[in-house]
Amino acid sequence: MTVEQILEHAIQATPMVCDDEGNGCGFVVDRRGVVVTARHGVKRRRKVSVHFRGHEPVEGKVVLSHLSLDYAFVLVPPCEVSFRLNENLLPRVGMKVFAIGAPDGLPGSVTQGIVSATDRVEGDVHYIQTDADATFGYSGGPLINEKGFVVGMNVWGRGETRCANFALPVTYLTAPLWQLQAMLGDLDRYLYCVECGKANDDDSLLKTATWICCGRCGAKLQTNDGEEERESE
Repeated sequence: MTVEQILEHAIQATPMVCDDEGNGCGFVVDRRGVVVTARHGVKRRRKVSVHFRGHEPVEGKVVLSHLSLDYAFVLVPPCEVSFRLNENLLPRVGMKVFAIGAPDGLPGSVTQGIVSATDRVEGDVHYIQTDADATFGYSGGPLINEKGFVVGMNVWGRGETRCANFALPVTYLTAPLWQLQAMLGDLDRYLYCVECGKANDDDSLLKTATWICCGRCGAKLQTNDGEEERESE
């Protein structure tokens, strides 16, 4: 496949992820309908609007996330195309990369650059630095190489320059994806915590006389009658 064909395929697997405050992007990592995106894009919501090019928006259900690593997994209806995550694919300085996003709500936008550094540490997280423009609207979208393999997920940039943008390496995403894939056949058993991002099963929940709470952080999830706690922004 040519680079142009690879990018066309990649764009199909890179939907916009929207809420009432704006949009970012995500990318499909399992054709059963698993989209990974940036946690700061979904905030503390359980549901978001997901827009695939050429299709009507669908509702996405947030099922797992991590606040400090800034990723979230969203479940949508089954998809025709997806990316595969390969944790053995290591970025190299000078590698040509493409960022896919939706700046100002323009889906399928592609920018090109190189990997500027492979190990920028911020808050104990090791990021890939690139000069591919990946500012507003690119958050949560994929950073891919010329063969279409995901190198990382675009998450943030330095506000004073458009040429210093940072992606979460794919190595941070593979383990939680495997965890989620093992849960897919029985997701109704799990309650998602909008505070810490954990997917709680029956054995990990904390229960009081009134509330069912997250087993990790203690946040209220729903009443014993099944009414969900209101989402916090």
